[in-house]
Amino acid sequence: MDDDTRDLALLEQWLDGRPEAGQELFSRHYDALYRFFDRKIDGDVEDLVHDTFIRFERVTSTFQRASTLRTYLFGIANKLLLEFLRKKAKAQGRNVDFSVESVGEVGGSPASHLERKQEHQLLRLALREIPLESQVLLELYMFEEFTGGQLAVIMEAPEDTVRSRISRAKRLLERKMNEIATDPDQLHDALATLSTWLERIGREARVRYPGIPGDDADRC
Repeated sequence: MDDDTRDLALLEQWLDGRPEAGQELFSRHYDALYRFFDRKIDGDVEDLVHDTFIRFERVTSTFQRASTLRTYLFGIANKLLLEFLRKKAKAQGRNVDFSVESVGEVGGSPASHLERKQEHQLLRLALREIPLESQVLLELYMFEEFTGGQLAVIMEAPEDTVRSRISRAKRLLERKMNEIATDPDQLHDALATLSTWLERIGREARVRYPGIPGDDADRC
């Protein structure tokens, strides 16, 4: 039984009144959702993860089986993140535009832990300095390995739009890496790591989703 099928089986059991199935669903997706929030804010992370599941419980009747439960959860998580940051900005008397402002500019304060490898540090730092919308797309694309179709569900946008946004986000990330890199070797390694990363997840995605084109690393 693959992960998506297992999720659906657990959901059915949970809806049939078996709370242990709901707890297993929570455990299966907790770490990934925690990472999602932790990369963008400091504090309130556990509350937002729990709120994601609480909101999911309230709207399980609208869950479309054509989508994966994991995709649906991240769609909820993304909405909660934006609501959280909008509320924070409103308290400061300002409006925000997630398509142009980075996580720091919209009031987030991501965790300060860094990867051990320098090229990974540069990737993480650059991601935090590009617009939040681009950061979310690339992190879900690269780290959580969502397809373009799944990202369209999460972002509530047409797949063609999501595809163009991913391409734009990659360009922004590479530009930002060039801006903040202090060591040419670090920049070279980081760009090589990014390229290798995208090629690898593209190959793996095409194994899981045979209908995905294989002409480049973009599995969208």
